[in-house]
Amino acid sequence: MYLRIINLTRGDRHYKYLKLVETTRYKGKIVQKILLNFGNIEQWPEDKLNELVFQLNEFCNLKLGPRG
Repeated sequence: MYLRIINLTRGDRHYKYLKLVETTRYKGKIVQKILLNFGNIEQWPEDKLNELVFQLNEFCNLKLGPRG
């Protein structure tokens, strides 16, 4: 599993969607399965994105530094 940012352009507007993705094999081909769509992250306040990162950090038991 990993986080992936999908950049979309619709006319003159640009969007960034954050998704939790898993890579699997289906009938011998590699496919990406979207497990969770966090939506347009440009709409998220910076403190909410930081909170998401630190919660994922704690879930994965990583040592990425102090909470800020």
